[in-house]
Amino acid sequence: QSDGHIDITPNTDFSAGIDVTGEITATSHIDIPDDAKIKIGTGDDLQIYHDGTDNYIESTGKLYIKSSNFVDIRSDGNETMIKATRISRTLP
Repeated sequence: QSDGHIDITPNTDFSAGIDVTGEITATSHIDIPDDAKIKIGTGDDLQIYHDGTDNYIESTGKLYIKSSNFVDIRSDGNETMIKATRISRTLP
């Protein structure tokens, strides 16, 4: 296309890999098989994957989760396991 975008039909195989400079936009979702990893960072410092049973987030450094309100980690039964809220005072 004249704007530099390429439309790819469904189920196109790039088994040798693909390099992208710029942004990748998915209009629905991205399917990744079990044990395949999403690797982020020059040294693959952050990895997210599913092994067929369990889910993993691995980081070689600090892992920050930021929210303007609160963070709520829930069980599969939707029960709060951990809830973190902002501290409204300065700690020593």
